[in-house]
Amino acid sequence: GLAAAHAAGIVHRDIKPDNIVVSGTGTVKLVDFGLARDLGDRSVDSVDGMSGDTTSGDPGDSGSDLDRASTSSSTLRPLEVVTQHGHVVGTPAYMPPEQRGRGADADERSDQFSFCATLYEALYRQKPFKQKKRVPVPENTDVPAWLGRVANRGLSVERGARYPSVEALLRDLDRDPARTRRNIALGGAALLGVAAAAAIITVRLRPSAAPVAACGTGDDEVAVRWNADRRAAIDRAAAKVGAPWAATAAVAFAARAEAYAGEWKAMYRESCEATRVRAVQSAEALDLRSACLSHRLADLGALVDVMAEASADVLRRAGDAVGNLPAVAECADVQALRQVVRRPTEPTVASKLMALDGELSRITALYAVGDVARVLPLVDRVIAEARETGYTPILAQALFWRGRALADRDGGVPALAAFDETLAAALASGEDRLAADATARVAQEALWAGELAEFERWARVANALSTRSRATDVSLFIEQLTCMSNHFTGKVRTRLECLRALAVKREAAHKQTEWLVTTLGLAASEAGELVEAIKWLERGVELARAENGADHPRTLEMRAYLCHGLNALGEYARSAQECSDALARLSRVAPDDKALIARLQLYVARAELGLEHADRARPLLDAAAASGDDEIAFDAKSELADLAGGRRGATPAQRREALAETVKMFEKYNPRHPNIIAARQELGVALLAQGDAAAAAKELEKADADADAREISPLGLAQLRFARAQAIAKSRGDLALARTLATDALAIYTRAAPDTPRFRATGKQISDWIAALPSRPRPPGEP
Repeated sequence: GLAAAHAAGIVHRDIKPDNIVVSGTGTVKLVDFGLARDLGDRSVDSVDGMSGDTTSGDPGDSGSDLDRASTSSSTLRPLEVVTQHGHVVGTPAYMPPEQRGRGADADERSDQFSFCATLYEALYRQKPFKQKKRVPVPENTDVPAWLGRVANRGLSVERGARYPSVEALLRDLDRDPARTRRNIALGGAALLGVAAAAAIITVRLRPSAAPVAACGTGDDEVAVRWNADRRAAIDRAAAKVGAPWAATAAVAFAARAEAYAGEWKAMYRESCEATRVRAVQSAEALDLRSACLSHRLADLGALVDVMAEASADVLRRAGDAVGNLPAVAECADVQALRQVVRRPTEPTVASKLMALDGELSRITALYAVGDVARVLPLVDRVIAEARETGYTPILAQALFWRGRALADRDGGVPALAAFDETLAAALASGEDRLAADATARVAQEALWAGELAEFERWARVANALSTRSRATDVSLFIEQLTCMSNHFTGKVRTRLECLRALAVKREAAHKQTEWLVTTLGLAASEAGELVEAIKWLERGVELARAENGADHPRTLEMRAYLCHGLNALGEYARSAQECSDALARLSRVAPDDKALIARLQLYVARAELGLEHADRARPLLDAAAASGDDEIAFDAKSELADLAGGRRGATPAQRREALAETVKMFEKYNPRHPNIIAARQELGVALLAQGDAAAAAKELEKADADADAREISPLGLAQLRFARAQAIAKSRGDLALARTLATDALAIYTRAAPDTPRFRATGKQISDWIAALPSRPRPPGEP
């Protein structure tokens, strides 16, 4: 009954035991649609006397049923406020989190939550929530674990973690893994009796098996686009590339393509049967979903065609490529599909639009493998032809891909203009998901330009659109951008906390990527959480290896970041081994990847220096210094200057210039930005090495005063205070203050530094320095 309501575009919004009844003839009925609304309708007749604050709370709050509102007034108001005295609609004990509050936006998954709260209570004889907290499952329950898992998924706080539809939930409820291994005992099991009665009714009402066969499996449709011949063509392309990792990349692509095809076939059958077998979905909804599925299959086919002619650069993106296609799951969202402007039926225009569909699939495939150079001329032609047809949905999609390609190539004003036009066309088309994504890309361009106020404004709009359109991926993308925005304001530890929370959400949604966990590892390292950083960086390597194979350049790049983290931790032996192996593999499989080779050479050299193997480090640094990457070359030359007796290869004058540039870059966001503090600290250390202790003490004092201990790395703060203590002592300053600063630095190391030889040595150095510090100022002339 609930599935049928959803298929008709109606959300019940008050599922609870009282609204599920059994008639005198034994028929199960869903009743009381007094609070229901059409998914596409945001307003209904309001009532007089509606005022007061909105109540809120978590599932499990006590409360009686809310009085139903009269609809006597003709004034239209949002449905969310149509309850007595402004209370939320629904019954609190069964109400999902998103349905609470005046701005609530209930959808099919909200009904699913309430249904599962009812199911949970029937199974365990208790409500799932009490006083805002989940209650533990009763001991000695006879409820099968698989059934409990189904109910608990529907009770997920995040809507995206629930089932995509009630239909999907019902399929899992019908999959008892032990059904063929046991007989169900009926004695005293009232719930099972009701379930059995419902099953009997369902079977009696179900059409004969003939329509099931009419739906088909989708195998024939998929076979046109993805089959053994097409896979063999991709294998031949990989063999032609010749790199050892290419064959593994082709295998990774095939596995992802097979999984995508499997998802497509499952939804193809589910959609057909929902209309033709179970009669819970309208024919119109089936047509909409079938059209969406046709586009998704065309996208897969176009990508397979691109991969069949793949170059080495394309094969490097093989593991990602399928994941860059639009999700099959979007074809289950009938509400979103209904909103899109209907296609013209005039034969000439319809034929042209079909041709443009094929071009869009080709564009999607080329972008999925990162071939921006081929995307732009093709997409510009599609945009021109789409404008001629006047059909805005295709125009919006083409503009979006143009924006993505420009953003990847150069970014800036051209990409922003494309996304801005995409947003207007998507809103005009009813493409809310695309509008949300376009707005998120506008926010991203603002962030990369350092325009935080613009970023925050567009991020709010993107979040609103993604919430309304249930575009979970866009919401997660905006959340990651928000985490990264803390870089500009210097909130190092806030950024880490934000990324940690995001990683948990992505893990729950099975949308984890090696780039996110690697970014998290680098953020943890910058925040001084060096042991945690290694955990994330190792996870990034694992994900890359599982997706691309051990010899793929992407995997080897993730290993380079791991080496960087190991060097920071002081695990030099492991770093040298890890990066030496990665360097040897990369030199063999991708000798043209000069930048990554240079990065690995630099990291191996630093590990060898940590092991005091200067003779091994020098040739690696020479090679890295000769690379075309300016950042790597500068770092390598600095290390070589250290070996020659210099100090980081930069004079105090150069450090002062670097400080001025850093201040210019970050002061507008935060005058006490950690990057400014670090640059000032480098200047102070350079002055101290040159012998100007008084000037060093002045710079280091300023850096220490500006440091925010809540955000800066504790290890960086310890280094800063120890350097300041040394400068004070050498400038014959306040020895008591120097001792206090050094003691504080030692305490920070003891508390926060990992137990590795590197940090034990630093701690001993500080401890020895404190012990050797005179208890009184030296008289003039005393060394």
